[in-house]
Amino acid sequence: MLTFHFGSYSGLLASLADSLNRRQTEELRKFNGWKASSPLDIVVSFFLELARLDLNPKYRLLRKQAGKVSWNWDAAKEAALSMSYVNLLKPLRKRLDFDKDICAVDFTDIRPDDVMQSLWSIYQQPLRLALINALGVAPSLENLLEAIEKQIRPKFALILKSK
Repeated sequence: MLTFHFGSYSGLLASLADSLNRRQTEELRKFNGWKASSPLDIVVSFFLELARLDLNPKYRLLRKQAGKVSWNWDAAKEAALSMSYVNLLKPLRKRLDFDKDICAVDFTDIRPDDVMQSLWSIYQQPLRLALINALGVAPSLENLLEAIEKQIRPKFALILKSK
């Protein structure tokens, strides 16, 4: 009956993922890791906090299943979730001052939202690997967070200034 209401199993998971994003958005508004000295450190800290939430046993299975079926979402579900992810990253977006020179290369013609989407995309691969314990580390939260940081920091450094 639920899958009928949501159109499919993937539609149900998309709706649940949207709900989870809204819950995590509220939790990330309380994030206090803004003391980092550089845009790179701020962004890495934020995404590690997001990973801590995503890897929480309370949310982990939903994130894992949503990642598996996300390729089956129709354009409407994808568009709705896209806004959900934009909202999830709002605390970070507000914190970064795109009017100042925070990017490592000249992004004159690139919108700040494009930078945020790039950071989100970079984060997704190690998160999905962590969710299936495929990062080559013991599956403790601290080991997974360390492995995620090792994967995202050098890629984020291509986009953001470290000092």
